[in-house]
Amino acid sequence: MKKVVAVVTSPRKNSNSEILADAFLKGAGEAGNETEKIRFSDHNIGFCLACNWCRSHDGVCVQRDDMNPLLLKLLEADVIVLASPVYKSCVSGQLKTFADRMYAINPKLTGVDFYFIASAGSADLDGAMRDMEGIIHIYKNVRNAGRIYGRGLSGPGEAFDSPAYEEAYQMGKGC
Repeated sequence: MKKVVAVVTSPRKNSNSEILADAFLKGAGEAGNETEKIRFSDHNIGFCLACNWCRSHDGVCVQRDDMNPLLLKLLEADVIVLASPVYKSCVSGQLKTFADRMYAINPKLTGVDFYFIASAGSADLDGAMRDMEGIIHIYKNVRNAGRIYGRGLSGPGEAFDSPAYEEAYQMGKGC
């Protein structure tokens, strides 16, 4: 059994990227894995201060917001799913903020499979996928295990009828 954590960074509840992340988690859960979803907008998470306090305090951030407990969840995970809407060919600012705060655990995060989910009204998700891959390139012994492209999803709930929904579900089953 693996521990699968999905980080959903859309500011909109039940967004298309969240629907795809839920499909992934459903598949992973049905395959016998323990699953958890972190919704960025449900938490108080500030920007990284670039103070390096975490480097001399075992990966604990100086800020006393909701991020430190979330960092512990990431360190316990075998699989991390990063899900983001695409704005102007880039990941959401929320995902960038979350990724910046992961700096505190950079030396500790290892042996994790990462999956990326991007959704947008347009078909061009390559820039966002490059952003997501850039988040993990610094970690040792992690794997880019899969990508889910939710193309052409601009209206609420459109992800349910998208081929990306089944793809996310199947990818979750096989993670």
